[in-house]
Amino acid sequence: MIKKKTVISGLIIVAFILFLVSVIFYANTLHNLKKIDPLELESMSRDQIIQEVYKRQTGTPFYYFIPIFGFFGIVVGALVYYIMSGDVEKKEKILYHNTDVIMQLLDSEERKVIKKIVENQGKIQQVEITYMEGFTKVRAHRIVESLVQKGILDKEKLGKMRLIRMNKDLYEILKDKKK
Repeated sequence: MIKKKTVISGLIIVAFILFLVSVIFYANTLHNLKKIDPLELESMSRDQIIQEVYKRQTGTPFYYFIPIFGFFGIVVGALVYYIMSGDVEKKEKILYHNTDVIMQLLDSEERKVIKKIVENQGKIQQVEITYMEGFTKVRAHRIVESLVQKGILDKEKLGKMRLIRMNKDLYEILKDKKK
């Protein structure tokens, strides 16, 4: 939250500075365009004077407005970032809460298996689960089958071995929580 506020504050300060510089630059250009040096006019012909007056009346070139458009772009970008990041934070909180609820619905042995799989980057051989304290082949098989039916794990055959993979989305959430 602090990082988000810092980023937004920085963007707004940069945008404001850009806006001030562009307004000052624009005002200076307008001031210079309105000045006509009488000595300069004496050396010009009538046609040159008319062309000079016409050139000064045509207005400011478009490229002087680029910094002003940049200012509005930065402000709109910061506003969108602020609004969207709030939604993302809310969704992450809901997701973490839902994951906690799911984990609490599992029994202690299922949570041990999930923890072991998270420690092994989201995949593990089923035989490694049988080597965990308090597990047998039958017990490990039943727990894995239970978690497969719940959609938390997937099994993959590797010859006589079974590779157990955790649901990718759940693994990403649990991996982040572990840190």
